Amino acid sequence: MPIFRKQLLIVLIIIAIAIISIIYQITSTPAISLHPNPAAANTITESKPNIIIYVCGAVNNPGVIELPADSRLADAVKKCGGLSAAAAAEKTNLSQKLHDEMQIIIPAKNNIAIADNSRKENSSDKISINNADSTALIKLPGIGPAMAQRIIEYRQKTGAFKTIDELQKVRGIGTAKFTALKDKVCL
Repeated sequence: MPIFRKQLLIVLIIIAIAIISIIYQITSTPAISLHPNPAAANTITESKPNIIIYVCGAVNNPGVIELPADSRLADAVKKCGGLSAAAAAEKTNLSQKLHDEMQIIIPAKNNIAIADNSRKENSSDKISINNADSTALIKLPGIGPAMAQRIIEYRQKTGAFKTIDELQKVRGIGTAKFTALKDKVCL
């Protein structure tokens, strides 16, 4: 083979290798993105579904509402027309995160007063005749170990006391003993 043909063959092989490498580079590199943020262009944005909650109590328009998934209680109250004049705002955590199927009850000021009064009536200085054990019952005036056992046996046999007056049905508790006990016990 003459030298000219050998040189031509080498040049053709080099051109063929160059063309193959260019084609390989074009097909293996990703296309140039025209998106301003290429990382964001490749991510699939998942939108969270809305949540549905029920808001009642001291709001102007209580009801079932729909909100974005990342909502807070303040958003729900706003959508319900805001807190009513009777709302106990200090007892409401408006920054609370919400989730689907919640029921939110906004407390009213008068409900808190009622709850506070009931706590005073059932204060810790009274002993529950339905729940106390014999050690607690013995702390009551005129109740010793035997009488405490009778109270426990009575409630086991007949069920929980329905009224404090029913304590008089326990054998050994007469009018005088009941009068001394009635202000120191609760159901």
